[in-house]
Amino acid sequence: MSDDSRLPAEKLCGRCQEVQPAGEFHRRARSRDGLQAFCKTCHRASKRQWRAENPERDRASSSALYQANREAILARHARWRQEHREQTREKNREWREKNRNRIPGYYLKHAYGITFDEYQTMLMAQEGKCAICREPCKVHSRLSVDHCHETQEIRGLLCLRCNSAIGLLNEDPSRLRAAADYLARSRR
Repeated sequence: MSDDSRLPAEKLCGRCQEVQPAGEFHRRARSRDGLQAFCKTCHRASKRQWRAENPERDRASSSALYQANREAILARHARWRQEHREQTREKNREWREKNRNRIPGYYLKHAYGITFDEYQTMLMAQEGKCAICREPCKVHSRLSVDHCHETQEIRGLLCLRCNSAIGLLNEDPSRLRAAADYLARSRR
């Protein structure tokens, strides 16, 4: 039934046995009155209980539904974020404040595939110093994770200057040697 005038004004919930306004029930075209048997509150409680009792089936069902509708879901989320920019920014800001100590770990895992503990182990192995210039890390900065851009293999931790220098010289050893020779010649 799609005609609202044919819906009853009120209905008895089959679960909580309370008479509720029709707006408190989900629609169901196959039922005689066009409404679900349980009110929305009871329906949510029933779904919650089923999920708690069947976590594997729920996970599989949710995953299958997401995979089948992935593009539409992502587009809907992007559209919502676009329409609610300020709300999104505020929520992100609140999350960052609450999880300040977790952020480096997320970035390291996403960008380089290492955990924050692995980064700390590398830092301790290098005695908190840059792998090239051996200068200690400044108080409010971190050493950069140096990696090969072709193989993604991590080479070590570098200070911003050394990491920038090898990046500007395209990570080319012959250019780096030529730069070192140039500097050595100019000091004579």
